[in-house]
Amino acid sequence: MDQDNVKKTQVQLTNFNENSFVVPYEFNCDTCFLLTSFQSDTLNIEILSPGNCTESIGRIKAFSDTLLIYSHTKPDKVDTIIKFNEQANKIDTTICITISSKEGHSHCMSILTYTVIGLKKEPAFIRYNDHELQKCKDRESFLIPNNDAINYTDKFGLKQGLWIEYYKSGRIKSKDYYENSIIQHGCEYDEKGDTISIRIQPIF
Repeated sequence: MDQDNVKKTQVQLTNFNENSFVVPYEFNCDTCFLLTSFQSDTLNIEILSPGNCTESIGRIKAFSDTLLIYSHTKPDKVDTIIKFNEQANKIDTTICITISSKEGHSHCMSILTYTVIGLKKEPAFIRYNDHELQKCKDRESFLIPNNDAINYTDKFGLKQGLWIEYYKSGRIKSKDYYENSIIQHGCEYDEKGDTISIRIQPIF
């Protein structure tokens, strides 16, 4: 579509929210959208995106059938340094942007929530940072032995809560408690039921 020849729609971003969380390094997920709702002239959309635990700023643009959504890293600090360059006999201005990570070298995912008003119709195409968005696959699953839900995988494919593994004999092999696929604490047992090892949350 030639966007230069398409009439722009006057829209406004009324809400932008970011929720970032740490996930294991081996967890990978493509950017996709989780939820969209359109009522009257208002669109709400949630986008799941790999991130680096830094705060972001949201922007939007709209054309007749396409909504363009952007996010970029918000700087923690912006300094303007003004110096007089004697050799060139002029003032040099330097802008220094400082960006820090919330979790050091940890791997993050972000849920970006946008509320857009002023749309004449629901957009046929949604693009995020110049890439067309696809709907996220729902990966939710769990087991219910003895009326207790265990081994829960959320809609992103991340392990949450209590996970239990069993030996073929039916005895418990391990009990681990997860948050976003990261073990918070747990134990491993032998077939007699004695504790072999204790697991604790890793330090990033």
